[in-house]
Amino acid sequence: MDAFAEAIREGARAGITPLRPLAIAESRVAPDIVVMEVVTADGIIVCLRHGLDAGEEAATLFLGGALGGLSGPAHGLYHKVARRLGGVRVHYRKPGHLEDCLFDVLLVHHLLTRRGIERVALVGHSFGGAVAVGAGVLLGPATAGVVALSTQVPGTEGVDRLVAPILLVHGDSDGVLPDLCSRNVYERATSARSRDLVVLPGEGHLLDGQAAAGLDDQIVTFLQTALAEVPD
Repeated sequence: MDAFAEAIREGARAGITPLRPLAIAESRVAPDIVVMEVVTADGIIVCLRHGLDAGEEAATLFLGGALGGLSGPAHGLYHKVARRLGGVRVHYRKPGHLEDCLFDVLLVHHLLTRRGIERVALVGHSFGGAVAVGAGVLLGPATAGVVALSTQVPGTEGVDRLVAPILLVHGDSDGVLPDLCSRNVYERATSARSRDLVVLPGEGHLLDGQAAAGLDDQIVTFLQTALAEVPD
């Protein structure tokens, strides 16, 4: 039983109305990009799926901030990385609501398992960094790696149980969430197979300055290594 099915089962025991996909609508908008709408009784999860048509066993999920979104920071970072590695960019049903966003990620992973994809890496920015960490803990051995960009601290309470590698990136001039946030998460990620913290001088919350040039290359390298690693 995967994490989504287990969460639904536990929720049903507690009397919580389960989140179930009612329909999945897909439309190809580019040779390698498919819009995937996951329709539930409690809203629609809108995704952009890059590739994943060739029997892949692992993929990357890209998660937006408190307002959602599909592009990510650093001038469309999510598109740049997904174009190179494939993956799914996720816009939540209820951006800013942590529990709902976690369920969205678990549901998308659940649907990807039907395509043969068992392991996922998670990339999140700001609020999405906490979603990535929280989902990474809930998915357990199905988590290949976590990248948290300019992350907040609330929602990362379970990071000490994260086993997968984690990369944290923050600007030291972030006027929204200080780099102390990523330092805090890094210090508590004691169970991760590896943990790295990169603090970029002069960068703000969106990591869109000169010091962040090449950030996509750094993330691609991390993800390639994490996705290729065979879990014990």
